[in-house]
Formats: sequence, C-alpha cells, structure tokens
Amino acid sequence: MKVILASASPRRQALLQQIGITPLICPADFAEGSGNASQAQEVALYNAAGKCAAVAAKMGDELPVIAADTIVVIDNVILGKPQDAAAAKAMLQRLSGRTH
Repeated sequence: MKVILASASPRRQALLQQIGITPLICPADFAEGSGNASQAQEVALYNAAGKCAAVAAKMGDELPVIAADTIVVIDNVILGKPQDAAAAKAMLQRLSGRTH
C-alpha cells in the first residue's frame, strides 16, 4: 500500500514499516496551534488535520495522507517543541522521574 506520511519522524516511519508500509515522506509545512491542557485533544486534532491538509494540497489526492500530532501535558501545561538545547534540557529535567 502506498501512502504519504506528513512527518519526518523516524518513529512514525518505523511504526508504519512494522505493518509493511514504506511511506513517501513529506513533512508538513504547517504552523502548529497551541492551547492549554484542557484543550490538548482539540489542539492535537487541529494540528494533525492541518498537517494533513497542507501535505494533500502540496502532493495532490492520489495517495492517502497520514498525519498525526503528539502533545505532552504535565502539571496541566502543554509542553511545546523546545526551541533550543537549553529548552530541551529544561523539558527533560521537568519530565525526569515522573510518569508521563
């Protein structure tokens, strides 16, 4: 089965390959939305749909597009993508030793 993966994530590629799908990789050019922890599900759905639409607009509709979004919530705060190494370190320290 041929599909387009709207992500450059090696983990998402590996998950598809585990079920016998080698996707065409096309990372989405989409500005992700944000919100508070009570909106985490809505934010994830918004981001996944936006990524899917952006890739479909670029690649056409001949192949299905798979898009997803992952959101980490801790202490009722959505943790976004770290902007630099210092922010990544701070995020990992915040998550360290906790169930998440």
